[in-house]
Amino acid sequence: MRVKSVFYVGNIDTSKLDLYLKCSNDIKSCYSLALSTDSCIEIVLLISIQLNINQNEFIQKLLELKNVSKIWINTQLQGTKLFNLFGNDDRLRKVNISECEQQTLISVAFSCVATNINEQLPNNSLDRAALLICFIRLKDNVERLRQHIQFSHDDAYIPRPKPEFEKDGPHHRKVIITESPQIMLDRGFQRELLDLIVICKEKDNGCDWDGTLKYYQDHLDNKHTTIHNCKHCNDNFSSKDELDDHQKSLCTKIMILCQLAEHGCSKERFLRSDLCAHYLTELHQTCLQSVLVKIIQLIQSRYNGTDMAVMNSTSDPFNLISLMSTADTTSLSTNSVINYFYSQLQQLYETLTTVTKNFQPLNEDSIRLSTESLRQQNLLQACQNEINLIKQSKVEIDSYIAGIGPNQEILQQELDSVKQKVEDLQCISYDGTFTWKISNISEKITDAQSERQTSIYSPAFYSSPTGYKMCIRLYLQGDGNARRTHMSLFFLIMRGPFDAILNWPFSFKVTFCLYDQSGQQRHIIDSFRPDTTSNSFQRPRSEMNIASGIPKFFPLPMILQEDTNYIKDDTMYIKCLVDFGDISKIILPYALSLNPALPHHVQRHMIRVETDRRLQLQQ
Repeated sequence: MRVKSVFYVGNIDTSKLDLYLKCSNDIKSCYSLALSTDSCIEIVLLISIQLNINQNEFIQKLLELKNVSKIWINTQLQGTKLFNLFGNDDRLRKVNISECEQQTLISVAFSCVATNINEQLPNNSLDRAALLICFIRLKDNVERLRQHIQFSHDDAYIPRPKPEFEKDGPHHRKVIITESPQIMLDRGFQRELLDLIVICKEKDNGCDWDGTLKYYQDHLDNKHTTIHNCKHCNDNFSSKDELDDHQKSLCTKIMILCQLAEHGCSKERFLRSDLCAHYLTELHQTCLQSVLVKIIQLIQSRYNGTDMAVMNSTSDPFNLISLMSTADTTSLSTNSVINYFYSQLQQLYETLTTVTKNFQPLNEDSIRLSTESLRQQNLLQACQNEINLIKQSKVEIDSYIAGIGPNQEILQQELDSVKQKVEDLQCISYDGTFTWKISNISEKITDAQSERQTSIYSPAFYSSPTGYKMCIRLYLQGDGNARRTHMSLFFLIMRGPFDAILNWPFSFKVTFCLYDQSGQQRHIIDSFRPDTTSNSFQRPRSEMNIASGIPKFFPLPMILQEDTNYIKDDTMYIKCLVDFGDISKIILPYALSLNPALPHHVQRHMIRVETDRRLQLQQ
């Protein structure tokens, strides 16, 4: 289905009307869009953006397109200059030069779209949804245009649209401005007014400011406002009335006189901020009481007909007697005198009310402050009690921690002991052969060098389930004469559960082997036979006998060198073999080079076979 297209150069809402209404930002992109449109589709083009002479080339190209049937141009944006450039070319029949508001051009665009959609009716393909959207937007735009025409603001001069204007062609359109029962503000036109360039009204007085109308009021407020300053507190006011009201009742820095100054109160002026303090002075309170008493006495005297002229004028410091004489001259009747004094009393009462109006708030403030002070004291006491409880709890906790500290150390030692026993049980041996894996060897060497721990013990191992209990003791920095030159390795007999039924002294040969971990089988092997006369190999009387073994087992430089084959991954392996079968020295290297992964009975069998083989070779 092919429909006529409407192209609009400017800003317009084309949502849900993309099939009928195309929008572009400039003439060049509009020309590209027109070229990509089917040549059989008629195009109506409306231009609302500001044009210049450089864009004339693309307008000429658009006029040359056969599918462009009409071009509307708003002359408010330099349309007249463009019109002169076109000359009298026949292509100008396609051009409609108009002087109108942008909203009018948008209304023309929606009208053209509605007409194009309505032409689908004979083909039974009327797009009712698009037509409804188009009518709604057309209605809204016309309403905005009507509000624009009817816009007015106070008595300021506002440009009105011309009563009528012509559109190029055989037809004329007349715009009639009608009266409306209410004036609606056109915000768009208001923004246009606020963007007008104005100059300051005080230009003749030397002000050279110029700018937009939007910021003119700020300029007046900042530069040309008459400031009324209070000489007492230096506050500024925009009018004389505000300044007078401020000085009359609000300024706290102004000096005032007490209202009872003429009746005996202090005649010294004071700050208005000190007025409440003055009301509470003893002189003011005494004066106020005396004035009230005199007023009551004068009224009663006049009402009872008593002559008060006998009073000494010196006893009337408030000059209240003059009130009576004034009353006599104004009226001869008793009622007139009473009325006169009543009016005077009324005035004094108002003065008294003014003077004492702050007493009640002050009393209430005093009560409130007393209550608040009591509450704060109670709260402070509660906080102090809470702090004392916290301190007491802290002391108890510290005491408890101090009490469980030693117990915790004991428990930690017992736990370490249990862990060690568990580890020993996991690697325990019952055949007189024990392979000792020493991890973290660099840390242990450092401890030995610093003498924090000069020696380490291996887990215990046994010659049989009911045999001797033994262990190894290693000095990584040497012991005795071998100190700091050789690594010392010793053998210890420990107290065992079956010592009572074993043969003593211990007389079996002991062999040590330091494993070469490079796979070259260069193990360090050394043996010794026990001295049966030594206490080291007698039945233990304590947990373990004195160590005995090989003090210069291996030179330290060979252990401490970086690429030593005897320490890999910070681990060293030492094997202890108790020879119960009197293995010869010739077979001993073979026995120690067997794969430790083989079961012990397999290793013993292999040793016997190798021993027999070598005996046969010797024979």
